[in-house]
Amino acid sequence: MRISVDELALMVHGTVDGEHGRFVEKFAPIEEADDKSLSFISNTKYGQYLYTTKAAAVLVSKDFIAEKPTDVVLIRVDD
Repeated sequence: MRISVDELALMVHGTVDGEHGRFVEKFAPIEEADDKSLSFISNTKYGQYLYTTKAAAVLVSKDFIAEKPTDVVLIRVDD
């Protein structure tokens, strides 16, 4: 299944932080993701992977604060 990050954000009642034109086609662990993958960070110990992942987009909580800039699209959600 191919879905835009904007469509996905609408489905999960989230907001897109980053490039709106990206698409995802599959789910993957953040450390194994590629440019077609959606991943997530629910535990801060995995936050370090945000800066090395190849994921197209990553689901994060609305209050997640990136420690430095990243090209990864963040989809911010309540939970």
